[in-house]
Amino acid sequence: MTCIVNSSIKCWSKNIYMYDFMWKFYSELEYADGGKIWTVVSCNRPVNRVFNKWSCNAILEIKAMNAEDRNKVYLNRTYYNTFSSSESDKVIKCVGIKTLLAEHDESFEKSNICVEFKIQVLDTDGIIPEIIYDYKQSIYGNGNDDTFLEIDGQLFSVKKNFLSMYGTIFQKMFNSHFKVSAMDLMYKVNENNYLFSEGIRYIYKYRSYLIHRRNVERLLALGKMCGSLHLIADCENFLINTKRCGFCRKMNLAEKYELQNLYLHCIHRMDSFNSNDLLKLLREIDYFYLSDGIKDRILDGIEDSTLKELQIT
Repeated sequence: MTCIVNSSIKCWSKNIYMYDFMWKFYSELEYADGGKIWTVVSCNRPVNRVFNKWSCNAILEIKAMNAEDRNKVYLNRTYYNTFSSSESDKVIKCVGIKTLLAEHDESFEKSNICVEFKIQVLDTDGIIPEIIYDYKQSIYGNGNDDTFLEIDGQLFSVKKNFLSMYGTIFQKMFNSHFKVSAMDLMYKVNENNYLFSEGIRYIYKYRSYLIHRRNVERLLALGKMCGSLHLIADCENFLINTKRCGFCRKMNLAEKYELQNLYLHCIHRMDSFNSNDLLKLLREIDYFYLSDGIKDRILDGIEDSTLKELQIT
């Protein structure tokens, strides 16, 4: 990432997406302290990702050069920094720029300086460490892809290591040396073409393709079939935060797919319900699919007189 600054021009770089992070940096010159370059590096998660806690360790290299002749390098410094959900900015102050310019017989007030910033990501936590891109674009050749999947007659250009991080079924599919195992896995894919293709669309982040109340159970089913903890976690976080799914539907999915965080969230909510709130749950379609233990807990919270009126014992 580069930008041009001088004594009167400040610069924001464009957004750069790398390792599923959105990077941006700001730079300006100041006269104080013998002249200094201020640089602020920002690292943020794209808004359509559901993980709230993340961190990223990176090596940052800043270089200041003459804008017309970039062989004239005024400074070149390297920093190690940890970006996180609680601290996403790094402020760097490089002082003494006037002296460095004077060594090249150049004026601080008149010089245009090219500030170049390089980022090397060392490791990440709370994300999948790969660039997320549109699967529709990847089919025309992304440069990183190394195999194809054919689903319903459509070829998907994919990267084996990337998909392998999304579940054991992909790991076995791409790494198994046993024909019987491979045939069994392909049978599962062929029998679930719609389910599998929908999962590929989500995994490859076709940008407008997000989890919603109509597809969340299908994606949970795919996550369970593929052994994909990432996909299941995305769905669980969606269900915890959305207001567009009824309580009984959330509890039903929590029990069916063993979503512990969602289950505890529902139990906590249910403990705050009054008798009328619990009575409304009896009218939800998904109430009938709940386990007997949860049904008993709901009925125990409703006043006996109300249950008698409804002839429920």
